[in-house]
Amino acid sequence: MNLTSNIRFQAEASYALGSIYTFEEDYLKSKNYFQQTISVDPKFEAGYIGLARVQFLMAFDEEKTVDESTNLIADSFNNLIYAIDLNPEKTLVYYQLGTQYKIMEIEGNAEKAKLMFEKALEVVKNDITLSVHEKDEMREMINLEMAELISN
Repeated sequence: MNLTSNIRFQAEASYALGSIYTFEEDYLKSKNYFQQTISVDPKFEAGYIGLARVQFLMAFDEEKTVDESTNLIADSFNNLIYAIDLNPEKTLVYYQLGTQYKIMEIEGNAEKAKLMFEKALEVVKNDITLSVHEKDEMREMINLEMAELISN
């Protein structure tokens, strides 16, 4: 195994563990694994998306101070923007941004969420990281989010 493939393997392994701990709602472990992912491979955009998702979830922990929550949310958005810089054709990053804007019920965020979901629908057809089946599932999830936005 050459150095590049070894780095990618380590990043993917850390990412997988971060995803598992996110599912198990152990956000501190999850955050650590996503940070390890991007430390091993700073160009692995999925690591930034996973980290952003966990930071956003951690921000709603009742034990967090307002400042801690605000910082986690800001870090989350910054990681998503960085992921776009790394790969502007990654559907999941726009979906995650749309979801976060939708959840944060601040004036103007519904329009931002709509724009992100529309961008996700635009890039999904060319997203080489998704299978045909995953693209169909992603379109369905995006359309459900858009319908919910419109109905509110």
